[in-house]
Amino acid sequence: MLRSSCTICTDLLTCDNLAACPCGHVYHNNCLETWYQHSRTCPTCRKTCPTSIKLFFNDLQETASQDDILAIKNELRKQTALNLEKDAQIRIFKKEMNEKTSFIKEQKSRVMQLEESAENERAIQLSFKKQVEFLTEKTKHLEKLEKKVVFLKTNLEKLERFEMMLKGTHEEVEDMLKNIGSGSKTVNELSSQLIIMKKENEKMRGAKKNASAEKARLERDYNSLNHKLKTKELECGKLEKEMETLQDQLKETELEKQNLKKKLDKMQQSFDSASPRGTLISRLLQESSRLNKPKPDFISPIHPGALQKNRKRSYIGIDNPGRLSTGYNGLGGHSTVLMPSQAKKIKKVAKPRTVSKFVRTNSNPPLPHM
Repeated sequence: MLRSSCTICTDLLTCDNLAACPCGHVYHNNCLETWYQHSRTCPTCRKTCPTSIKLFFNDLQETASQDDILAIKNELRKQTALNLEKDAQIRIFKKEMNEKTSFIKEQKSRVMQLEESAENERAIQLSFKKQVEFLTEKTKHLEKLEKKVVFLKTNLEKLERFEMMLKGTHEEVEDMLKNIGSGSKTVNELSSQLIIMKKENEKMRGAKKNASAEKARLERDYNSLNHKLKTKELECGKLEKEMETLQDQLKETELEKQNLKKKLDKMQQSFDSASPRGTLISRLLQESSRLNKPKPDFISPIHPGALQKNRKRSYIGIDNPGRLSTGYNGLGGHSTVLMPSQAKKIKKVAKPRTVSKFVRTNSNPPLPHM
């Protein structure tokens, strides 16, 4: 009977799937191939094995005796008993594990509660610390206030005594001095009060002088301003009178303007009428406007310096081109200059018979504008 196990997988060896190393150790063929993929040594003796030898058996019959069967059954019973014991142990372990997990949860919840309580206590401690700091500051402030109260009480007593000395009668002052005593403190206090009274008296005198000076300055300013006000009132009266006279003059000028406008309308009507006198006056007005036009100055194109003004003769134009002349230029040489031609004589217009002797025919002085 063949009863052996594979050292690689710890299973029983069968006759159909076996292989051996050169050293003689037998394994499953599949197990040995997978072993060779990682290492080329024997799993048992660790000798180098480059190749494996597959084993084959011819007509091998496996027979099992009664003893082997009983031994196997006994082993199975033992394994089942062991399994039952293991299962019982596993159940016990699970119970213990559940108990421990529940205990751990309880402990965790307790830890959380303790942490929360610790945080609350920390917050309370911080609040207590802040309160303590606030109280210490308040106590310091109260101590300072107490010192100030004591100082103010002493000053108040001194001021009351000072007021008594200023406003009280002679008997009241003597009673106060008797109550104070006759020590060095009273002497110092009285001397300090006297010094204060002197300083206050000097301040009052200085303030009185300043007030009197300010009063005099204000009176002077008031008198000067009053005088200026009176002068301005007189100027305003004069200006009002001038305004009234100007208004009267304006009214008179408006009346004169209306009268002149009426005269102008009448003259315009007389000019517009078809009479020989109206035609003559319109013609004279046209000639006077034409004669009053300014004459252009002459600038020579050849000699730019030859600028001549207010000449009576007519100069170069479209109808009068002029003439060229040569002569001495005053610089040691000769030059050509464009000279104007003689002016054309203007024919005199015959005096019409219908013109009145009071109308002027001279065209040089213009007629007055209306």
